[in-house]
Amino acid sequence: MSDKFIAAAALPAVNEKETPAATVINASPVEYHHFGRPLGFASGTLLISLANVIYASCNKVEIVLSGGIFEALGDSWWNITQQIFNADITSFLNRGIFFTLPEFPSAIPTLYAGSYLGEHMLLNSSWRWGYGMWAVILHFCALPTIPLMAWMDRRAKKRGIIEERVSLLHDAPSGASWSRKVYQALWIELDLPGAFLLIAGLAMTLLPISISGKNKPKRWERPSSIILPVFGVLTFAAFLVRDRRFAKKPIIPFRMVKERNVILGFAVHILLRRPMLFTGLSCRAFCKSLVYAPGNATRIDNAQRVAYNVGALLAGVILKYGKKTKPLIALGFVMIVLANGLPFYLTNMNGISVGNEVSFITVKSILGVGRGSAQVPNSSCFASIRTA
Repeated sequence: MSDKFIAAAALPAVNEKETPAATVINASPVEYHHFGRPLGFASGTLLISLANVIYASCNKVEIVLSGGIFEALGDSWWNITQQIFNADITSFLNRGIFFTLPEFPSAIPTLYAGSYLGEHMLLNSSWRWGYGMWAVILHFCALPTIPLMAWMDRRAKKRGIIEERVSLLHDAPSGASWSRKVYQALWIELDLPGAFLLIAGLAMTLLPISISGKNKPKRWERPSSIILPVFGVLTFAAFLVRDRRFAKKPIIPFRMVKERNVILGFAVHILLRRPMLFTGLSCRAFCKSLVYAPGNATRIDNAQRVAYNVGALLAGVILKYGKKTKPLIALGFVMIVLANGLPFYLTNMNGISVGNEVSFITVKSILGVGRGSAQVPNSSCFASIRTA
């Protein structure tokens, strides 16, 4: 195994450490009623740009990790704000289309044009410029969206279409002291202790994945590697107990967790996410380190994202006219299982060769269409549960 493959195989550790922070953004969409949609878009853009600045200036793996956390927070914040905005203005049957239609016209040409641009940057400049320029371009591209959202939000309030945002201090006693207001906003309304327990529990549980990601399985023999998941599970259990018995306004309402549809939706999302994280990173590391040039490897990886946009749009159209979600989710899972099995054969064909570029693109396309077919109806159902 080459050193490049070992380095690329450490990527799951970075992704696992991004997950806890992004989970808090995903788990608390109710806070958008306090801060508003325009601030959600602006904050997401700012965090992603900050991540690009960190990437461009990094010289250690730890700095890359910190940039990944900011990127995960910004990406989740932007996507959740967009989903809430779509849920506000669409019906259940139209929601699947509007989840994917805005990015469909630009996603396909951008992904392939971006791979050629990225390869050109690597060959003629440096990866630092590749990240640094997007810190500026992203703000420039988002500039029309954020003021437009703020103007539309203000206009809707004047016409009575939407209600005024609820203040974080609306339940605070009149004439309360400064410390009491801080307690009301941070401890009760935003539930920062619950967010801390959730992040800490997930981080300590997922941290051992970085051990296997760095190809050092012998670290499992150390007590510290075993005790971290134990403390993580206990901390997560403490989070559940606190949310159930002590939190006045928990970050994840316990009554929502008891809903069968919510539990099934979470299970579907986990089953969608886990295989794609493993297959995506492993296939990407294999292509970049052993077989293809960076541009070709990136285009192979982008095939999944292109196929996802196509599959998601088709799923949205079928959902609108077919009005059924379960067949689409089942079809998506069948395709995902198939796409997760084929790389085992393509990376070691008869013990002497590997698959060609077309075969890897086909696998990534099947995976992308499967994810789009399953995720769009699942997200539409989730939005309906939240707004019910």
